[in-house]
Amino acid sequence: MRNRPNRASAFTLVEVLVVIFIIAIIVAFTIPAVLAARESARRAQCLNNMKQIALAINSHLDQKGYYPREENTYSAFLFLLPYLDQTPLFNSFNLTQPRFRTWSSSGANYTSFGVKVSVFDCPSDGMPTGDYGPASYGGNLGTGTGPYGRPTNGPFASSSIDPKIRDSMIRDGLSNTVAVSEFCRTQGYPRATRDSHAVFELRPYEPKQFDTMIQDCLAVDINQQPLSYDYRGACWGFSDLSNTSYDHNISPNGHTCAPRGGSLSGVWTASSYHPGGVNASHLDGHVSFVKDMISLPAWRAIGTMNGGEITETEP
Repeated sequence: MRNRPNRASAFTLVEVLVVIFIIAIIVAFTIPAVLAARESARRAQCLNNMKQIALAINSHLDQKGYYPREENTYSAFLFLLPYLDQTPLFNSFNLTQPRFRTWSSSGANYTSFGVKVSVFDCPSDGMPTGDYGPASYGGNLGTGTGPYGRPTNGPFASSSIDPKIRDSMIRDGLSNTVAVSEFCRTQGYPRATRDSHAVFELRPYEPKQFDTMIQDCLAVDINQQPLSYDYRGACWGFSDLSNTSYDHNISPNGHTCAPRGGSLSGVWTASSYHPGGVNASHLDGHVSFVKDMISLPAWRAIGTMNGGEITETEP
């Protein structure tokens, strides 16, 4: 009798489905772990950026005798460049003209504004868009509102209360006063997505209507509220709340709201894409992770430099 070749055994449909099911379970467990590991790495990089910024702020204080401040509509961050190994970039700026006269494509500083400085860019924000170097961090202006709508009791509000803020003026203590926090690079209409990190438009308010403005911002319906035309974090070299400043009016990762007609006032809230809170650097140089659940009084207390508040706990 002739030898008949053995037929290779085939998988049954049930066996194939079982293998697919097992692979699906493995993928379901693996992908979240990979994403969490990547976000952990991004958060670590953001934390390292803030440590470098904190060191640069204190180096500026040691050399100049005062904290960095907005000058001629240029941001305080621009004046930190020499302390972040970016002296050639700083020297490339023509600071004799106000910023708004030099930022267009035909302006003297257009190319310099377009440089993406990694220390000002948190990778959790995603890929930046636009012509300018993005900003993922803001200087603390404090709480409340002032004559021009913005707070005046934070260490980066120097142009509103004193030309130069010195460490002797930080009566609440350097470790109890936030210098810089994260905020999500969000853009206004029509580019912003309708989420908690968009910039929402409110009606104009008088300074005496501060509490009403806060309540209106807290009550925003993210699916119905119109979006603001103001961009956030467009460039690390631009001044104003919409670019490189924020306030402590609402707890971290709350809404950001800009009154119609300008970005000099409103509620510009610290925010991040890290789960549960934001990184914040303090004037003494240390960086902490402030949780979303921090009480509003405690958040406002560490946002002012001379309010005399007693913070509840270390954030």
